[in-house]
Amino acid sequence: IHVITQENSGPGTARNKGLLNATGEYIYFIDSDDYLCSTALEDMFEQCVKYNLDVCICRGRNYNVKTGKCSDIPDCINTRLLPDKVFFSNLDISDYIFQFCVGWPWDKLFKRKLLVDNEILFPNLSNSEDTFFVYKSLISAERISCIDKILITHRIGLSGSVSSSRVSAPDAFITSMELLRQELLGNKKFKIFEKSFVNYFLTFSYWHLQT
Repeated sequence: IHVITQENSGPGTARNKGLLNATGEYIYFIDSDDYLCSTALEDMFEQCVKYNLDVCICRGRNYNVKTGKCSDIPDCINTRLLPDKVFFSNLDISDYIFQFCVGWPWDKLFKRKLLVDNEILFPNLSNSEDTFFVYKSLISAERISCIDKILITHRIGLSGSVSSSRVSAPDAFITSMELLRQELLGNKKFKIFEKSFVNYFLTFSYWHLQT
């Protein structure tokens, strides 16, 4: 275990520091307000090794600290949008690449080579930095698979969490999406994923307005 201490500069900067110092084959990012079932990393790692995956995605659930109740997160994996395959590529799901899962990293295990080869890091934003990171990973991945099991519990209702402070930087999500658009244009992939991108940007904007 390596402990890295640095001035608080936001979640993206901290994750980048960890990523740049990591040496393992796979990378997992856990948030301080979440907790895993005892076999979560083992289950995802075994799936990754078995199919030589770039990204493995599992299901999660919410735990409300104020009510003490758990609830499902159905959009963690949208099974009706998945190809009928054990694993699939970004092109297999090009029309739904931004819809079949949620753009947060804590329910995903990433192959470090995928991140290093494609220079995938978190942008320095106060929120929505994970949107850019996750979806850049998915549009770069050739082998993606999902585990239809709840392996992670995400705590909600915490006053100090990043997700509750979006009001202080309400346009950060637009910056994140523009960075992603520029990435797609630069790689000449925008036309491939345009339908999914536009649909996601609209729903993502509405969600930010609601929350």
